[in-house]
Amino acid sequence: MLRVDAEAEEISELGRVLHAVEESDPFAFAALFDPTAARLRVAIADDGVDTFLRGFGLIGGDGTGSIGAHRIRRRGGRYYVMEIDARGEYRQDVWPETDALLAVLDASPEGPATTTLDMGTGTGIVAIESAARGHTVVATDLFPSTIALARFNAQLNGLAHRIDFRLGHLFEPVRGERFSLVLTAPHYSRVSDQLRTEALVAAPAHVAEGGKLAFATQLEWEGESGALPHVEVLLRPLADAGARVRVTPIFSTVKRAWFQLALADPPIAHLVSRHRFLITMEPAQEGRGGALEVERPAVREQLFFAHVPLARLRLGPPPLGESAPRRLDPRAVITTIDDVKVLEQLFAQLAAGFVEIAGEVPSALLDACRFGERTCVSFRDKNGASGAILDGDGGVRPCSHGGVVGRVGDRCDDYLELLRRRAHEAFARRGCATCVALPSCSRCLFPAPLDEARYCDLVRARHAELPALGRLWNALKFLGAQGSVGPHLRVKLRARTGTIVAARDMSSELTTASPADDALHRLQLLWRERQTWVLALGDRRALAWREGTIDFASTVSEAVAGVGELLGEGARAEELAAWTRSKGLPESATTESLARIADLLEGE
Repeated sequence: MLRVDAEAEEISELGRVLHAVEESDPFAFAALFDPTAARLRVAIADDGVDTFLRGFGLIGGDGTGSIGAHRIRRRGGRYYVMEIDARGEYRQDVWPETDALLAVLDASPEGPATTTLDMGTGTGIVAIESAARGHTVVATDLFPSTIALARFNAQLNGLAHRIDFRLGHLFEPVRGERFSLVLTAPHYSRVSDQLRTEALVAAPAHVAEGGKLAFATQLEWEGESGALPHVEVLLRPLADAGARVRVTPIFSTVKRAWFQLALADPPIAHLVSRHRFLITMEPAQEGRGGALEVERPAVREQLFFAHVPLARLRLGPPPLGESAPRRLDPRAVITTIDDVKVLEQLFAQLAAGFVEIAGEVPSALLDACRFGERTCVSFRDKNGASGAILDGDGGVRPCSHGGVVGRVGDRCDDYLELLRRRAHEAFARRGCATCVALPSCSRCLFPAPLDEARYCDLVRARHAELPALGRLWNALKFLGAQGSVGPHLRVKLRARTGTIVAARDMSSELTTASPADDALHRLQLLWRERQTWVLALGDRRALAWREGTIDFASTVSEAVAGVGELLGEGARAEELAAWTRSKGLPESATTESLARIADLLEGE
């Protein structure tokens, strides 16, 4: 835990110590604190410096060396600690939106005549960089822990006296005030997407005449070249009233997976593409006309996700001589009754503990939330599956297949309450309290193409397979990221351990052969102790799973992959030896493979 409550003099001294460490040993500084690199264990020559940094909670480690406990971003000779602790009390990241705001700030006039509002200050980097330019600065945030970290970083850089920190929701702490520069990048994710809209509605009223708003956020649109609803609903009226508005895509190599262009064949209604944009707005001035300039992201800058109907998923082996399909990163979408029929077939195979998929293998289900992966609406926080997608008529819907629930002017908390009220009503109407499927059901509010009764019937009948379905798609998603999903995949799901064992086309006739008792005994002891199985793949990757979590991934030989699969099926020692012989491998391959699998399970 970062000691954010230290005395101001101590925090100032920390700034000098960090500068000295970076000057004397830049490699050690980067190894300890670089926010974009893995932590490396290093030795700090000065014991006093080591003790001082440990006292602030910035480093840990034992006698073999020190290891960084926090990430520190550097900019212009200033230091920004990016989290209070590693478990989520408050943790910032390197965001393209922040860099876009800093670029606007760098081009702004210096001096106290520039009044800057940093709304949603986070680590305080935008506010502190503004203060370093001599601006008169107000920084706001909803969370006391965030304000504490931002104030700590301001003291660390000797600029705390130049910043007015205020606690509160969005622009409430500056009600009635205007600034020459308003900089903000509101949080977004699922229901919090509505926060972007709420902030964008309120922000223009806080920009002084001759000032500028810079608003960095994610925007979405339907179709390959559809309209941007936030532009049409909120920004075009500002331009019509005389403001100058510009919308430009933010390009970055950081967080690339958030840049998505949704494609489907055949076309699937309401798929949403997303990209990060910087919105700048200068208020209307007498004698000057308004303008709206919108630049769409170039296709080459997008990540493509091919969305395919689940009905295209082929269960079973491919026809003889079929060639591998074009490599994609497909996401299966359940949009028609035909898709539901394939889902039923998949459930039946999951119940038997064995799934065989041929052809195009999706790496994920776009809307797996409907079948237990994530609860539609959370009653504790904002982390349910529901989102807040604005449409061109000013309506807000929670997902691609959902209907309109809220409106453009709704506060984020009010919109969440609308969803929760709807979820409570559905809970009572459907009889969820006594339903056997409750622990594994997402309680989807919009189960298209099924109606509510058919959705409940399906989930109730298949509740035992829902967790296995989630594990299956998570495995495919991981394998797709590793480049391991090909035209044919055989997957076994072990209900006893909740573990997946998968391989591609490795079956063979088994005959009796001499056992490898010692190696098998070693493995039996390990499995009894750890309840862990091996995921062995035909392309020579092996992964150990425990309680649904991947413990390791390692490249292995074909022999190890094949023996690992057969072990997962419960094969005896003589059957393993027969398999190695059938592959033309020496007799020692069985024992060596078993030993290698045991090494993998022990993390060697």
